Amino acid sequence: MDMKLLCGIRNFKLDSIDDYRTMDGYTISSNYEMMSKLFHTDDFLKKAGILSAELEFEGTFFAVRVNPSIEIIFGSDKVAMTNKLTEQALFLQNHLRHLMHFLWFIKDNSVSPSICMGYIYDRPELGKGTFVRFSEISIITNCYGEMEDVTFTKEDIDKAHTILNKYRKICPGNPMEVDGNLNYADGEEITPKLLVFKGKSSNDSYNDKNRVQRAFDFLSLARLSHLLIMKIALFIPVLECLFSGEQGELTQKVSERVAFYLGKTRDQRYLYFETIKDGYNLRSRYIHGDKLEKKHLKIEFQMDLSKKLDEICRLVLYRIIMDDFIDFLQDEDSFRLYLKKLIFLPDCETL
Repeated sequence: MDMKLLCGIRNFKLDSIDDYRTMDGYTISSNYEMMSKLFHTDDFLKKAGILSAELEFEGTFFAVRVNPSIEIIFGSDKVAMTNKLTEQALFLQNHLRHLMHFLWFIKDNSVSPSICMGYIYDRPELGKGTFVRFSEISIITNCYGEMEDVTFTKEDIDKAHTILNKYRKICPGNPMEVDGNLNYADGEEITPKLLVFKGKSSNDSYNDKNRVQRAFDFLSLARLSHLLIMKIALFIPVLECLFSGEQGELTQKVSERVAFYLGKTRDQRYLYFETIKDGYNLRSRYIHGDKLEKKHLKIEFQMDLSKKLDEICRLVLYRIIMDDFIDFLQDEDSFRLYLKKLIFLPDCETL
């Protein structure tokens, strides 16, 4: 039997090369002819819909995985075959989502998985197979709340893989959400609309996460929002997760700490400080239901502030993941001492 998995990618382009073989065992490509040869059997087109199969992937990039390293001999057990196919299609989509999420470290983007299909050609004598299809409903937007194509090089994707693998070492699990096991009874067929993920309660899983993982939770929510005011509001807790070591008034403390963490001169620190204070001011009014200041209502102000906060979060998280994760994952007392020392550095010096 041949198992074939296909997942579209929104707003993504590859520069200079046609195919990219990822470290997780799938290929990113725009070779529609190759995809057609793999998938366009009469039975596949009948199940997928000719227009759907031809129009949704032509001229776009997609991920393909063929015959993953799993046992796919099911005999006549159609339910087990469908369950395994659904599981593997979700596996591909999840791994693709991880990589796409970490392309944000290379440049701001709205790249995310889209339509995902799985197919097992299990009845060659009858020309029939098993087919599953579902859509990724989580749509990423860039810092302006918009969607547009962004081009990446092979070196860009290699670097995103490097950051992702470093993240996985210090924060095991899914960077964007808590992984669970597919929950279905023996003999019960899975369909995507009935998928249930089984895991710990939300309270327990949240408390089990370290501050970097919690920051990624809010980052993913910010990038999923197309509403600029909400996006700005959600960038602030990304920084609070990383730079608050105590309860109480955080606006001044977090703004100062981020400014001293990133800024190498007084001028740089002042700009970072003012940007985060602006974010706090807008967030506070919006979240608490107050009227916004006149400047907050201007789309130019919102776009500029969102872009600046997006970049601050990118710089902070990259440096923490690649260099300073030990400091940010230490016990609370040691971490509070680390935060206090941040604001006593001389000019042109960082910890």
